[in-house]
Parts: sequence; C-alpha cells; structure tokens
Amino acid sequence: LVNQGKERLDRLGFFDSVRVTTRQGSAPDRVVVVVQVKDKATGEFSIGGGYSTNGGALAEISLSEKNFLGRGQFVSISAGIGDGTSKYRLSFTEPYFLGHRVSAGFDLSTSSSESDSSSGTFYDTESFLGRIRASAPLSDYVRIRINYALKYEEISTDVSFANLSPSTIDLINRSPYYTSSVGYSLTFSTIDNFTTPREGIYAMVSQKFAGLGGDAQYIRTTGKLSAFYLVSEDADIVVMGSVGAGNITGLGSDTLRITDHFYQGGETIRGFESRGLGPRDANTGESLGGKTYYNATAEVRFPMLFLPRSYGISAALFADAGTLYDSDYSGAVAINDSDSIRGSVGASLIWDSPFGPLRADFSHVLAKQSFDNTEFFRFGVSSNF
Repeated sequence: LVNQGKERLDRLGFFDSVRVTTRQGSAPDRVVVVVQVKDKATGEFSIGGGYSTNGGALAEISLSEKNFLGRGQFVSISAGIGDGTSKYRLSFTEPYFLGHRVSAGFDLSTSSSESDSSSGTFYDTESFLGRIRASAPLSDYVRIRINYALKYEEISTDVSFANLSPSTIDLINRSPYYTSSVGYSLTFSTIDNFTTPREGIYAMVSQKFAGLGGDAQYIRTTGKLSAFYLVSEDADIVVMGSVGAGNITGLGSDTLRITDHFYQGGETIRGFESRGLGPRDANTGESLGGKTYYNATAEVRFPMLFLPRSYGISAALFADAGTLYDSDYSGAVAINDSDSIRGSVGASLIWDSPFGPLRADFSHVLAKQSFDNTEFFRFGVSSNF
C-alpha cells in the first residue's frame, strides 16, 4: 500500500521526487509514514516544429498547466499548423469532480485541411468538435471513461465534379454533416511508464454510438492489448507484443461515409504508406477505408552498442501483420478489396529526445496486395498508446 501510494504521487506529475520513509508509531503495531516531496513547475509553454513522413511539416505552440490554481486541475490550449492544415484545441479537466474520485472535463477543437492532389484528396474540410467527458477508477488498475461529442463538418471543392471520384462527390453532397455520439472505454493498465514502457500490460476496449440526432448512425468498436516485458534490467532489453482489432457498422439506411471508415497504414503496419492498405477505388486509386481491421506487432528494443545510455538512443527489431477490408461505400464503379494478411519486418532507431521519443523505421514488406502503397522509410514521434 505504501508503494502504491508513492506510485500515485509520482504519476501526478507535480513533484521532481517523492521519498517515503517510516518510523515507529505510538504503539508497537503502529507506523508513521513520512512522505517528502520536492515540488516542480507544473506549467509548460512550448513551441515546436518538425517533419514526419506521415503528416509532412508541422509547427505547434501550446500552453498547459497540470495544477491550475493549486487544485490539480489541468488546462491546455494549443495551435498547430502543417502542410495545408491547421488545428486549435482547448481542454480542461477537474480531477475530483464535486469532491469525488471522478474526473470530468471538456474539449473544444477546430481544424481545417486543404486539398492535396499528391495524396488524391480534392476537397477542403472544416470541422468543429465539442466533447464533455468523465472517468472514474473501478479498481487500482481498471478505469472507465464516458463521453458525449458533437462534431460539425463542412466539405467543399473548387474542382469540377467531372474530375472527381464518386466517393468524393458523395462526401460533398452530404456536406454539411453532423455527428452526435456517445461513447465509453474500459482500460486495464499496469504499465510502469507510458512514455517509455518497460513492464506491464495495457488492455482497452471502447465503443462509440452515433445517432443521437445528427446525420451519422453507426456503432464503432475497437480493442487493443499490449504487453511489455523487461528481459534484462542491466542490458535494458524490452520485448513487446500487441494485438488490435476494430469494426464499424452502419445503423441507418444510408451507407457510411468514407471519412467514417477505419484507415490503416504505416502507423500500425510499417512498410506501408499512410492509408496505404485496404479498399481502394479501382479507377482512381483513392483510399476508401474499411469497416473491419485487425493487426499484431512483435518488437524487441535494446540500447545502441558503444553509445552511453545517457544519450537516450536505442534500436529495435519488429514484425507487423494485419489487414483492413470491407468498404461500405458502393458508389464507386469498382472497388479493390481483400481481407488477406499484409506483413512486414524491419529495424528502428529511437531517440528519447527532450521533445518526446522520436523514431525512424526501416521496413521490408513481406506480404501485400497489388493495389497497396508501400514505403521503405518512416520518421515521426514514437507512440505505443
């Protein structure tokens, strides 16, 4: 119990160090627990920029406070600008809503993106999202989260309809589009560190129900299970295995929009471009997304030889496999679709930089379909969750 209390204090992010000692209490069967903490700054202002093969160039500015007014409240505001994209977000979280061990908060965000002929996207988008959320622990390792979200999307284009694919025309004809949804998620976690995990299990299942008003009607279900095992603490060798799956099913008479579908690529199966696998318009090559996916990953991470560990540079060997299939869009003349397994192997370089873990992946595709788009190299921010 003492160790669990120390872990909870560490996870708050309010202290540089937490030290717990004990001394004799007022009776032989009593102990006084002494907790010594060293405060640290809980506010953060950051300006950053970078480039990833997934999203291109990106610049972002953010301001956050983990302990707003000394009440443990979290406030964050951010703005980001990329290649033809922009996004703005405001978030607030109260960790002990009405004095109970329940956190509650809201998110407000807006984003826009311009057409990009290089990726086959010939429309501009504007979206606004409002979300209210709450979460509560069911045990020391299990937490439930619920939320309600309302999203508005507007899609337009300057290109003549004669030059557009049927799926793009369908999106524009349905604009503006409202999605009113309620969702929940259950998570189980014994992960020691979410930035650079070495030991523990993480399991998550979530569902989203759209159709409480608005234009969208569907059930979206996803799940993920990841396990980390520290093979050798001295050598700092970590083995990781992960599996995931998802399905979205329309409830109304209208088919799902292509933007409601799942998309898979190098984010889950390295060696493929973003949106590089799954159903495609056979005439235009446009990615249509799919209703069902599943994937698996195995990886071993180890420090780089001949480099001091203080540099924070490590390497990894990985193998990925999975698939995405079953488009709900029927407007295209013909669709390339297959539920066959795609797979890849490769090696990675990882740097635990001051800006977060950065990762470069070098991949070799072992199994693919003729209509998939592949890539050898990917660079971006490393994320396990």
